[in-house]
Amino acid sequence: MVTFWGNYEGISQGSASVEFDVVKNAVPNCTLSYTETNLSWSFTNKCDDTDGKMVRYEWFINGELRNVFGSTATLSKNLNRGKQDIKVIAYDDSGDFATQHVTVFGPAEEASKSENTVSIPSSE
Repeated sequence: MVTFWGNYEGISQGSASVEFDVVKNAVPNCTLSYTETNLSWSFTNKCDDTDGKMVRYEWFINGELRNVFGSTATLSKNLNRGKQDIKVIAYDDSGDFATQHVTVFGPAEEASKSENTVSIPSSE
């Protein structure tokens, strides 16, 4: 209940009360999925917010915040070798959030080193 009270220079005064129910904000419900090719992973964080809308996404790769703020992200396998821990935090318009995690594995570090090695046969 909220009560308003007013007094105008001691001549006039009054009050009014209004009752209302406060509904607790619903946390977004999200599902993180991905597809992959030989070159990359494509991630989609699908969220439903029953009492509002989604306003922001923060993507973290191995704990580092990336400059991606939409509901989708693409990660190159060539640039991201080995274990990749993906975390996305999705925020709704009331400030509540849902956090999702997934781990993917890119090409091994050793593979990238051997790809850069050139063997030249000796001429005898």
